[in-house]
Amino acid sequence: FISPAMAALPPIDDVLRDLAETTTLARQRAITAVEQYGPTLAEDEALRKRVEARTVELMDSETWEAKHGGLWAAAAVVAATDSAEFRLALRGKVLELFRDTDHRVREAVAGLLLPLSKKDGRAVFEAVGPSILGAVRQEFQRDDADKKEFLEKKNAAVLESGPLWEIPDALHDTEGWRSLETSMKCIQAMMTGCHVEFTPCLADGQILALLEECAAHLNRFVREIAYFALQVVCETCEATVFKDTVAPRLAPLLQKGLKDNWSQTRFAASTATRAFFNKAAEAGVAEDYHPLLLPGMCLNRHYVAEGVRVYSQESWKQVVGPQGGARLLVKHLDQVVAAFCEAVRQPNHAVREAGCKCIEEVITRVAAPQSPFHDQFGAENLKKLLGALLEAFDDESWPVRDYASLALGSFVEDFPEVCASEKESLMRHWLEQLCDNVPSLRSNGAMAFTKAVKVYVDWWPHVADHLRKALGEVKNQPEVSKTFANYTPSGPFSVPVRNGEQWNVPEPINQTMYSCGSLAPKTHKKKHGPSGGCMNCNVDRPQQPWEACEGAIRLLTEIAPWALLEHRAEVVEMMPLVRAAFDVDHFPHHTNLKQSICECLPRLQDGLQGDFSADMFVPALEQCVSGSHRNLAIVAGDALQALRAGGPPAA
Repeated sequence: FISPAMAALPPIDDVLRDLAETTTLARQRAITAVEQYGPTLAEDEALRKRVEARTVELMDSETWEAKHGGLWAAAAVVAATDSAEFRLALRGKVLELFRDTDHRVREAVAGLLLPLSKKDGRAVFEAVGPSILGAVRQEFQRDDADKKEFLEKKNAAVLESGPLWEIPDALHDTEGWRSLETSMKCIQAMMTGCHVEFTPCLADGQILALLEECAAHLNRFVREIAYFALQVVCETCEATVFKDTVAPRLAPLLQKGLKDNWSQTRFAASTATRAFFNKAAEAGVAEDYHPLLLPGMCLNRHYVAEGVRVYSQESWKQVVGPQGGARLLVKHLDQVVAAFCEAVRQPNHAVREAGCKCIEEVITRVAAPQSPFHDQFGAENLKKLLGALLEAFDDESWPVRDYASLALGSFVEDFPEVCASEKESLMRHWLEQLCDNVPSLRSNGAMAFTKAVKVYVDWWPHVADHLRKALGEVKNQPEVSKTFANYTPSGPFSVPVRNGEQWNVPEPINQTMYSCGSLAPKTHKKKHGPSGGCMNCNVDRPQQPWEACEGAIRLLTEIAPWALLEHRAEVVEMMPLVRAAFDVDHFPHHTNLKQSICECLPRLQDGLQGDFSADMFVPALEQCVSGSHRNLAIVAGDALQALRAGGPPAA
């Protein structure tokens, strides 16, 4: 009897032939078919031997496609059958092919070692492990011959008229490293297959020493696979050996990996860290490593790379438990503060953004007066956090400035005494931010500045003067308005540069490389000229009067609900200036300004609570609704509806 599932499979002759196909899809279908033939192979010895012979034949072929198909088919056979003789023969093939010139063949060797180790356990590692470990040690460094080969390949690809490459002192951390990465994958596969049985191989420390070196390797691919291997170490190691031998050596490596400049390596370290805490909890030593690893885990919850961020958020929940992490952060406050301040000063702007977010979270949720942990925050730690945010407020990267501004608004609101010595600097920065080129900076700056104005009421005269001046500035707007400056895409990685300027990019030799492929920090930590990074978040140009006016309207909207009785009349007196700004239309981006005013009007009317009527805006809004600008018509219509209903629509 032939089951319908088996009847639907392609003929075995076709499957064995297609294992050597040059097209990936045909070869993959053949490998899948071998897997589906598994139950039949386990029962039909003649068919099994035929397939085994074909896989060995393919492994001896000249083409990488045949070797690739043979190795994966052999892995499927090993997983489905129980032929000790075949598995023994495959160990020899592993030793022949794990250093093959094609990386796809080497990766297929790792795929074969996994089922082999599941079947035969540590005997596989004892048979092939020493050779693979020796290859790892041998290829750990690239010699002058490798550099010469690298140079020849690069120059062969350069046009005759193009410049020739010079040999760098050290190949950068994205250049291939022969079979080192795939050899590490082979070790990882054997550890996974052996599981707890692999523990004695970890106890002697040789494997751990090798992984320590690989986790600190120049090449980011090697570091990445090293951390994935460390994850397997944590998952497979017996609890006692983990507690006494493995954990003390792994924790510093994980701390460093959680801060790696490459997002892929940071993610691999995050997976290893979760596995580390799972095993540490089993061994009863998890709390011993909180000071070392919790700050990095907490920081990565806000990291820009989504994979790292989401994974770290879930790991955080698992590690801290239902009671939340505030109690643990406070318990190790000095280490947490040091880690967050260090993050804000890193050359990678994504890390600085995450640092600002973490500081705001600590201030608003852990250190705030209403928090049960408020009394445990000393003035010294608060000053350190404030100093880091003040540096970030002057960052060249506008997203960093944006998050720093929001964090400082909360900081001033909760700790005005600590911030009192920086009042002048803070007000100057916020007033500059309200005129910034970036819309979110103006909007978020208005919210943050309002929090500070509520605390430092002596700022009001300066704020009122700024509002009056900025609201009238739009009349001085040149006819040629801008949302961003005129740029031409002539910078590295097609990052625009200012017209008339040239990029002064250092030679890409012996420099740190970042996740994006840039050979420079994405932005500098202080505002100055073009940085040569791959992000356009340091775009800057002279302020536009219409943007200063829009920022003032945003600030007026935030302040209106709070304005003290003696100041409310001043706010109401400024509304005709807003109305006059609405009528200015001699520049192209007047519709942007009008849309912002439309968004703010319902909140202004509601905030001033009857002291102001928006009737003066109704004719202009009706004209916008019937106008040709679709976006403005929609926003103006929403504003009209909200004003007639008596306030902003419900959220």
